Amino acid sequence: GGGGGGGAATAQDKLQDKTKSKRFKGVFYDPAKAVWLAHCYIPSHGKRFMGGYATEEDAARAYDRAALTNLGHKRASINFRREDYAELLEQLRERDVRLGKDPDRHMGIGEEAMTL
Repeated sequence: GGGGGGGAATAQDKLQDKTKSKRFKGVFYDPAKAVWLAHCYIPSHGKRFMGGYATEEDAARAYDRAALTNLGHKRASINFRREDYAELLEQLRERDVRLGKDPDRHMGIGEEAMTL
């Protein structure tokens, strides 16, 4: 008798043994690896792993950058002040102008947004 489909673990499965940050959105602690992890939900891609970080704050900033890049400054719920990301927001506006998009929304479009 088999044990099921044996498919790849989902991002949610990978988070089940992690501890969610009480301070920051999108941040989890992995006690087995002793690192803080950043995960961000991206509508066209689902929950994406942004990386492992030495500090909770670094993971929170990685989450913020991913949220701003992929959700846009109006929709993203971030951990730190938007002013902290002025340079990133300007890059996103410039990208949207270049792509003929509304620079006030700078919504991420597929992989292009994720590589900024």
